Amino acid sequence: SGVSKIVRDGYGPEWFSICKQVRIRDNYCCVFCKTPENAKAGIYHEVHHVRALSRGGTTTLLTYACAAKRVMRKDLVTLT
Repeated sequence: SGVSKIVRDGYGPEWFSICKQVRIRDNYCCVFCKTPENAKAGIYHEVHHVRALSRGGTTTLLTYACAAKRVMRKDLVTLT
């Protein structure tokens, strides 16, 4: 697929399955800016906890959001 596998320590063995499910659920669009992923243009989104684990967040499918990298990097969104 051309995408390298990223190891996410501490997220558990189901992390990549959860990411796939979240991206499908969110229709491969950023839930904040609504930008769709575009493989031809190299636009892929990240999956984030809506509430950070360090702030009491939990790891269930409902607690994740598909987010555009540019949105997260520019702090246009504050995840609680």
